[in-house]
Formats: sequence, structure tokens, C-alpha cells
Amino acid sequence: MKYLKMSGLLAAAIAALLALAGTASATITSPAGTAYSGTIEATSTNNEFDFTVDMKCGHSAFAATITEGATSGPVTDLSFGECGSDTITVLNNGTLSIASDGTVNLGGAEFTWTWHRNLFGFPVTFHCIYAFGSIGTLTEGATPAVIHSGSSELQRKTTDSGCGETAIWTGTYTVSEPAGAITVD
Repeated sequence: MKYLKMSGLLAAAIAALLALAGTASATITSPAGTAYSGTIEATSTNNEFDFTVDMKCGHSAFAATITEGATSGPVTDLSFGECGSDTITVLNNGTLSIASDGTVNLGGAEFTWTWHRNLFGFPVTFHCIYAFGSIGTLTEGATPAVIHSGSSELQRKTTDSGCGETAIWTGTYTVSEPAGAITVD
């Protein structure tokens, strides 16, 4: 009877280990099959924001530090430029994460958008704060890697009443570091 109990416990332990092995966490790889550690840098030259009014920025960039075996890391740089008379100021860089399905998130990232317009001959300025969430999808295996931020919805924080509840962000980021393809295994 004692051996029957021990073999039952051993079988339960093996089953638990096999279950854990089947749910191993994903990791960012570049090149494919090699765990990546370092900086992910990307730039875009075609960002468009659909807020209360539309705005285009001619340049945007971000950089994040990824440790080996991870799928996320702190964003060390997030910037927007060439936005006409409007300004975007990053309040919090957040954390970059890439899910196993290729979804790219900028969790915790926030920015303030200040837009200046003349309405009926009077200068009007609105100050809007938005938070990022999902920013798009990584095209896995492409060289260079590409992130498409097609119609990513940004959530408004407490700001001026003239700011829309949400904003739509579109654009394409080309990854310059790492130079090769990125996959999530």
C-alpha cells in the first residue's frame, strides 16, 4: 500500500511538471531561435492622430531595453516631432511588451497633446492627456522588423472638455535595432 501511495504521488508530480513545461513563457528572439537581449529601437515618419481634430506628426521614435528571456522592458525613449503648430510631450515612457501573437503594447505610457487653432478668429488652445495601450502588431519574421499601429485606440485622461474621449493613432514603425527579424517564441 505504501508503494502505491508513493507511485501515485510520483505520477502527480510528473503530471504537474509536464503541465508547467507546456506553459513555458514566451521570449523575444532575434535572430529566430536566439533569445534577444538589448535595445529595441524603432522610428516612424507617418503618424496620424485622430483626436477632436486630426493631427499628423512627421517623426516618432521609441527605444526599450529587453533582457534575455523576456517579452517586455522599460521604454527609455519615446518622442514625437514635426507636428505642425501642435506639440506632444511625453509624460511617462511606460513599458514595451510584445505578446506571443505579435501584439505590441506601450503599457503605462502617457503623453500630453496641446493643440492651437483659430476658431472664428479667436486663438483656442486645448490640453489633452492620453494613455497608450496596444499600439499595433509586429510583423514577425520581416527584415527589418515592422510594427503597424493601425487604428490603435488611446484613452483620454482627465483634461480639457474639448478633448475627445478616445483618439485613434495610426502609423508604421520600422525597427532599426535589432537589425534582423524579431519573433516571439
